[in-house]
Amino acid sequence: MLLTAPRDGKTPLVDNPSQLADCAATLSPGAPIAIDTERASGYTYDDRAYLIQLRQEGIGTFLIDAEALRDDLPPVLAPAVNACPWVLHAAVSDIPCLADVGMTAPTLFDTEVAGRFLGFDKVNLAAMTNRILGIDLKKGHAAENWSKRPIPRSWLIYAALDVELLIELADTLTALLEREGKLAWAEAEFQHIIDCPPHHHEKTWLDVKGIRRMHGPQVQAARALFNKRELIAYRKGIAPGRVLSNKLLSLLAEKYPTTAEDVDTILHHRSDPSMWADVIRRSLAVPREKWTTLPHEDGTPAKSAWKRLSPEAWDALHNVTAAIADHAQDLQMDPIVLVSPALVRDAVWQRVFDGDSTPVAEILRDRGARDWQIDQVGEIIEDFLP
Repeated sequence: MLLTAPRDGKTPLVDNPSQLADCAATLSPGAPIAIDTERASGYTYDDRAYLIQLRQEGIGTFLIDAEALRDDLPPVLAPAVNACPWVLHAAVSDIPCLADVGMTAPTLFDTEVAGRFLGFDKVNLAAMTNRILGIDLKKGHAAENWSKRPIPRSWLIYAALDVELLIELADTLTALLEREGKLAWAEAEFQHIIDCPPHHHEKTWLDVKGIRRMHGPQVQAARALFNKRELIAYRKGIAPGRVLSNKLLSLLAEKYPTTAEDVDTILHHRSDPSMWADVIRRSLAVPREKWTTLPHEDGTPAKSAWKRLSPEAWDALHNVTAAIADHAQDLQMDPIVLVSPALVRDAVWQRVFDGDSTPVAEILRDRGARDWQIDQVGEIIEDFLP
């Protein structure tokens, strides 16, 4: 069955304070509420919500124009939403922008995370509604510029479909998790998301892929290019990647060309070559003793450096990862929810490279692993370490 529009045929856009107050009054406290957001991070400088979708069974769907009502959302809508158990798909992507407008979950069910606990090979919403409910969702507007006004009706239909089936999906997934003995694990994971909510991560020049492998003039140019890009993006209110993509920024830093002609051989007329050449020239004109250097990294290094830094730790990590993958397969669940790969790397590096004798269970617990995760993988990891 293909669902091309909400089953009640409605896509009600709430875009004035009176409608917002009516929406808040209509919501039923204590009843599960399906929530989703639409952002424009590929177009705008920040990652705020431009549309918030809400749905309760028996009440219907509300599409909230968050940009038109931003100041009204915390005092008017947030108290009503915060009184309801939340159902989201991939909650970590929505929670930060919901928190920006005063919305926080009292309890949470994340359908994507549930799918990982059940070992589904595809956990996007459309794949899961097809597999669990036998319903295909008509998609197609995920990458739109949601800051655009007015919002086209086809986009509103797409947005409404994102919450149309969430509560039904969550109910069925709950039963499946309970049948497989994984419901308590999943609930612990949902609670962890609430207790340690994701937040907006401000990108730095070190987040651009490839920069951590650079040196000397490359690093100096990279930081200057990044700062110039950020300044332009902030002033224009657009996504930094629309000024200069990370890929092009990395290529310019790697070659650090100082003439417009050489810059243009990399940009191929996609930006102002004279401006970027000037940025690089100015950065390299700074006395060398004042050049930017890569900061020293304490703790666990990037996985890409392990084989060079410690073949013993690299071999141990390979063995541990394979054993965890086998255990996850036995449990029919995604290894990522069984334990975070970053936590595994921390435990292996601390024990093998640092020579620390701290028990694996204690290392994992100190870094936020849940008790059920430690029970499942603690001994597996311990068996491969000195």
